[in-house]
Amino acid sequence: MDYEAIIKNALSDYKQSGSKQNFLNKLKDVDIKNWKFYYLKADAIYSINHNDYKRALVEIKKSIKEYEASKNDLLAGFFGSVYESSYDIKVPVYKIYFLAGELYTRNGEEQNSLKCYHKYQYYSQKKSDFTDKDSVIVYSFRRYNEYTLSDIINKEITVCHPSKMNDPFDTLIFEWNKNLPSICKEPTHIKPYQESFDSYKIRSFVANYETMDTDDSIVSDILMWSHYTDSHKGLCLKYRLSNFFFEKRDDKKYISHRLKKVVYEQNKVSVDLPKIDSELGYVTKSAVWERENEVRLIYYGSSLTEYLGIPLDHDSHIEAVYFGLKMEEANKKTIKNLLRRQKVTFYDMYNTKDDVYNIQPKKIGSDISVKKIK
Repeated sequence: MDYEAIIKNALSDYKQSGSKQNFLNKLKDVDIKNWKFYYLKADAIYSINHNDYKRALVEIKKSIKEYEASKNDLLAGFFGSVYESSYDIKVPVYKIYFLAGELYTRNGEEQNSLKCYHKYQYYSQKKSDFTDKDSVIVYSFRRYNEYTLSDIINKEITVCHPSKMNDPFDTLIFEWNKNLPSICKEPTHIKPYQESFDSYKIRSFVANYETMDTDDSIVSDILMWSHYTDSHKGLCLKYRLSNFFFEKRDDKKYISHRLKKVVYEQNKVSVDLPKIDSELGYVTKSAVWERENEVRLIYYGSSLTEYLGIPLDHDSHIEAVYFGLKMEEANKKTIKNLLRRQKVTFYDMYNTKDDVYNIQPKKIGSDISVKKIK
């Protein structure tokens, strides 16, 4: 029996609308232990008849088992690539977990469904926008509060659930969530699918989009200080983040960090969609904010806490601290003491009576020729 010819003919049927039953018929007596083939069978079965979800679930379980068994197996990975090359099977990993999430919930297994949607979220994410760089410089305008102090003391970056951001339109995930029940054809999977988004967390920074390097003009932006530092009573932290930190992927714990430029959308944005990706959900904003040059650290993991501290690696650290115009001296002293053993440069922000809107950094200890306005 010419199995190769059978497989190629079957795959041709799969790609044609209305021919998925022919695909299943041709592969009835062919068992190829490859996760992509099992996924195609599950998808074909479920596409033909949504009520046949139990049979589709059998195949998707095989797909997941084969994929997870081969994930760290170089030989299995090699043969998987041969199958894809020989038979033109292009199946992104996230698709098996998305289908499995729906099939499990149709079968009344909500916890298994949620686990699969978690893995779907993990595998569906795109890479950081700066993978070609060994490190980047980002600026964080902060209030003087417990989260800022915790970051400094513990050498962490705190990320938060989007619901804790100051603008309800900072992310579009909530607008999409409100609309989802009215547009989903299979409402049983809505709850675990929505819950899988709760593990996303965000930290916003400002950067020079062109260089992703030091840019003193960023700390002279009077609006950033007014919006995000408690009316200039806070500070700005200059971080150097390593590629390892902002492009982290942990295939065992399903944790990822990605650093993405915010997409400032000029046109109308619709969330009338049966599913949403993390790009639209978490890094798209109205064009009215375009001047901020925001970059976001997008964290995905198992933690459901509203705030989470992510440890910095050895090559990621604070390079400089800029103290706001109205920051209390006692708070400055605290920050300096916490960072005294690190190579950090400290600056005070200054303006003059002749040019009050022009705020500039002055290195502490340098010869300062202008006087701070009280």
